[in-house]
Amino acid sequence: MAVPVPGVPAIADRPYFAEPSRTGQPFRSDGFRGRAYGGDPIVVFSAPYRGSDGRFAGVAQGAITCERATYTFHHPGSPQSFLS
Repeated sequence: MAVPVPGVPAIADRPYFAEPSRTGQPFRSDGFRGRAYGGDPIVVFSAPYRGSDGRFAGVAQGAITCERATYTFHHPGSPQSFLS
């Protein structure tokens, strides 16, 4: 069950939260326009984490803008790239 955090947009309806919650498996989204990225196209990666009782407790999540991913994959090893 998702617990709302004041000032943070709810994400329980988003596939990157719902799928790991439902399946217990990591998730990679298709590209979409993110709410918190000014509408820029992003791809989200997430994985479930469990509490000390072994039950689903949330997701660890990261996002990359499609622009940044495109640059990185075309320019590996550049100072602006996270690939070397």
